[in-house]
Amino acid sequence: MNPEAQEVLNKILAKSPAELNRAERDFLRARRSYLKPVQVEEYKEVLEEKEKPVKVVEQVADDTQPPTYISTSSLQLKATELGINPRKKTREQLEELIKEAENK
Repeated sequence: MNPEAQEVLNKILAKSPAELNRAERDFLRARRSYLKPVQVEEYKEVLEEKEKPVKVVEQVADDTQPPTYISTSSLQLKATELGINPRKKTREQLEELIKEAENK
């Protein structure tokens, strides 16, 4: 084990199992092979616990749709169709010019 990881492990082992946060528990489980039998016994509950899956919930309003990506070349083509010269214009400039032209 590298010295940095050993230092982190030592700091974790200085705490009681109840004091460990999720990252420390994960770190300890990943390095269980470095533990002495007495440490395995002391941290048995941490070592045997199952990782709890993290549930990610994303809320999107029903009336909205996620933004659609349009390539820069598609923006240049659209600008040309609307009579806008797309040369030497940034993506943001093209988007703004197209938006203005469509709103006329």
